[in-house]
Amino acid sequence: MSCILNVHAYRDPCEACDEIDAVYGHPAIDRSFPFAELNDAVRLQKSGRHSGNVVAEL
Repeated sequence: MSCILNVHAYRDPCEACDEIDAVYGHPAIDRSFPFAELNDAVRLQKSGRHSGNVVAEL
């Protein structure tokens, strides 16, 4: 399934996010790391021991 979304067609950017969530669902975040622990985040990502996205906070 492909979805082309013109985000400029929305007055509120959150409307575009709602439409994306309706089509693709919410992303699953397994774990969030502060930027100072970026090496740990990369290690977890490479290990494959996560069940969702690994996020680095800026």
